[in-house]
Amino acid sequence: MISQAIKQQVQRVFDAYAVRRDAVVLLCVDPTLDKRYVKPLLESVISMVGEGCVCIVGDCSFNTNEQDVKSLRSLTNQERLVLAADYPLQLLSLRQDSILARHPSLSMGGVGKMAKFIFRHSHLDFPYDKPSAFSDLEDLNAFFLCVGNVYPKFALKYADSTNPQRVIKKESCVYNNELLSYLDFECDFKAIDDNFYHLDEVSYDAEGYLDIYSGWYSNIIIELRKSSR
Repeated sequence: MISQAIKQQVQRVFDAYAVRRDAVVLLCVDPTLDKRYVKPLLESVISMVGEGCVCIVGDCSFNTNEQDVKSLRSLTNQERLVLAADYPLQLLSLRQDSILARHPSLSMGGVGKMAKFIFRHSHLDFPYDKPSAFSDLEDLNAFFLCVGNVYPKFALKYADSTNPQRVIKKESCVYNNELLSYLDFECDFKAIDDNFYHLDEVSYDAEGYLDIYSGWYSNIIIELRKSSR
């Protein structure tokens, strides 16, 4: 069965890194991944860290000025959340114990005992800086699980937060039909993209239905910061 094969593959990756039952896992999934694989993947990861926490990143560009603001204001908060969430995050949000990020531009959520702590941040400026959900994931030494072959740029934008040459910019998003402005920074996504799949800290497993890139989030961030300079 597909579900059993996916569970075995995820377990193999977890065993290789000795991921504990109380670990924090940051999961990024290719939006084009076969829909048949999404539920067994999510259920496998959650069951393997039953005493820990699973966090998922969706499309964090949807509710920003990259889109047509007028059309965004025609949507409710809930509709914007659904449209910005890829299938794994949509499934996660159906759970009563799921916690979603408070920042209107962050399509991100989690389940588990650390979810409230990770997504407690309510400040509007610099959602990828420190303090943020991403700095918490670094401090908690989260295990990074990237499934598929689409670059997980929003999960790794935090790596550019310490770049002394970063450009500060004014961003916008919509919440309660109100246009909100906040400060963010321009990220050199290309530099990070060019380096991610070649990092020594990232392992690759394709012996199954999934292409899985994995490693410890804090180590990946450190290596990206070195290689992107």
